[in-house]
Amino acid sequence: MKPPPTYAKPNRLLLNNGDLTFTDITESSGTARKQNAFLSVFVDLDTDGWQDLVMSQNTGAVEIFRNMRDCTFQSISVSSVFGFWMSVAVGDIDQDGDQDLFFTNVGTSIPLFLTMGDVRDDQRHTQDWMLLCNDGNFHFTDVYDLSGEGFAWGAVFEDLNLDRQLDLLVAQNYTEWPIYKALKLSGRTYLPSAQDSERTFHHAPALGLEKSYFGQSPLIVDLDDDGRQDVM
Repeated sequence: MKPPPTYAKPNRLLLNNGDLTFTDITESSGTARKQNAFLSVFVDLDTDGWQDLVMSQNTGAVEIFRNMRDCTFQSISVSSVFGFWMSVAVGDIDQDGDQDLFFTNVGTSIPLFLTMGDVRDDQRHTQDWMLLCNDGNFHFTDVYDLSGEGFAWGAVFEDLNLDRQLDLLVAQNYTEWPIYKALKLSGRTYLPSAQDSERTFHHAPALGLEKSYFGQSPLIVDLDDDGRQDVM
């Protein structure tokens, strides 16, 4: 899982000075990491009006940082283990007023032994996707229930069928290996289950959103201003 030293480059946090110049506050902010991070997002996780930081790291563990309101961040303990975390989707799936987090991973479409890397015996790694329900005060519960899913990249939450519940759209693909010419992964759409209290999703393949070739980043936008979200 750990890349060679020349592979990972330091992340950078740049503070806007307001005059088209920026100050590098990576070290002083407490967010300095040298990891292969695929995606990071700012989101207010504790509804205090200040943006916190979530990092989806492709050869490490998911990290969450609390905004301390003084240009510094505090690392928050998360139940994440090592993984090939690709992306993060943000949305209030249980409608309790705070934002929940979904992370994609390589899934079960690649044999487990091929993803071991140099993980030690005392370290854990997973191929599963992860859905962290925000319980408040920076406590999160992994309520992942999408077993057997594949190599996933970008993901978004959006109310696609206008039922006032967030649905989940995930882009999937493989690397360009010969065997995967015949075994393509389509994008997948998930709708909330009828058992909302359990915050589960089920795959809905008949919505016309399956894509038989490689996909990396679903884009949601109302192109024709009709109040319904379109998908690219």
